[in-house]
Amino acid sequence: FFRALVSLSICWRRSRPLYKRRVTPVYFLKERRECSRPQKMANLFAAASSLGPKPLVSFRAGKMFKEGTLVKPDRRKGTLQLVQGEDTLMHFQWKDRYTGQLEEDLIIFPGEATFVRVEQCTTGRVYMLDFKGSRQLLYWVQEPKPDNDEENCKKINEYLSNPPARGDPGPAVGASGAAG
Repeated sequence: FFRALVSLSICWRRSRPLYKRRVTPVYFLKERRECSRPQKMANLFAAASSLGPKPLVSFRAGKMFKEGTLVKPDRRKGTLQLVQGEDTLMHFQWKDRYTGQLEEDLIIFPGEATFVRVEQCTTGRVYMLDFKGSRQLLYWVQEPKPDNDEENCKKINEYLSNPPARGDPGPAVGASGAAG
């Protein structure tokens, strides 16, 4: 508060009237000192360059976990994405949308896993990544409309069974571009 009064008194001493000056509250000044505009722009471009390859399939989905015989949702917002890495391996990833942190990065070889809808769940849109019976991971779709659920499931299964060659977008990407 004292700094704001000092800055106001400095403004009164200058030639321009106070109403034409920009007066910045003190709590904004502290944030400005920590990260200036050029630093913010540099951080923005650094983040864009570190994103890596573009996902082949991406949609909003949350994780689920087993507690005894019950399956319960993890309430966090997330994103499921299937990415072909620079090593041409398929990466099945789950990222927390709030923190932006990648929590699961599973490397899946062709024919090792399938992505299927859980028909037993009637209250939501739950899908399972099934590793041929050895391991099962459950996800619930957080997209507002169920229009693209089946299409996303088909794309994931197609990419998991037949990964595209390096640099080749694959046949299913063309269909997603036409759909929207």
